Amino acid sequence: MGKLNMLLIFFFIASNLYLVTCQNNDCENVTVADIVFLVDGSSSIGKSNFEEMKGFMQSFVENFGIGSGMVQIGVAQFTDKPYNEFALNSYSTKEEILKAINNLKYRDGKKD
Repeated sequence: MGKLNMLLIFFFIASNLYLVTCQNNDCENVTVADIVFLVDGSSSIGKSNFEEMKGFMQSFVENFGIGSGMVQIGVAQFTDKPYNEFALNSYSTKEEILKAINNLKYRDGKKD
């Protein structure tokens, strides 16, 4: 189930990008894109798969020019209810976004 969710997220993201020329990790030609990752934080995913999803998101973000007027990243997590981890305009640099992704907590299907 976790791999299927990751695959669906990837296809969703890929289908929403436009004007992208990516070769050899050079994706600086993206004009504008708003990308929101929807991350499974339910108890069925498990902590190791959650950490794998975080690694995927970080690798993905590394390949884009981040900032207002370029690519903006947001993250939402769902368990038994949705959580807005951070919005598209929460962070303006790649370093801030990578740190925020690294600091995401696995909710394990628990409510706050």
